[in-house]
Amino acid sequence: MAKIVLVDDDDYVRSAMVDIIKALEYEVYEIKEPQEVNEEMIEDINPDLIICDFTMPGKNGLQVFETIVKVFPKTRFLILSGGPGSDQKNQTDFLEAEQIGLTILRKPVSIAILKKTIENALMF
Repeated sequence: MAKIVLVDDDDYVRSAMVDIIKALEYEVYEIKEPQEVNEEMIEDINPDLIICDFTMPGKNGLQVFETIVKVFPKTRFLILSGGPGSDQKNQTDFLEAEQIGLTILRKPVSIAILKKTIENALMF
């Protein structure tokens, strides 16, 4: 069973996404604070995929990705986002995430699209 780490600071969204991912028959680990995504966590869990909200306090999704890819360059990573918000840094980083080819799922996302996107990410 593939292991997925879900990073989202919104309790409601995170809880709903965890339930959906479990229903899709994946093992899921939920993380509320983006600062908790670090080398030790990756080594402990050894996830097949990280799904990360983009707009969060402290670190945005691109910053989490950059932290992980430096040490674990083969980690599969998806961004889940309602958009970059009004913060200029987040807007710039959101465009960069798109330009470097990160897969960005727009909230709200249907179960069918989430399922297909996860399957595609895990195929590589």
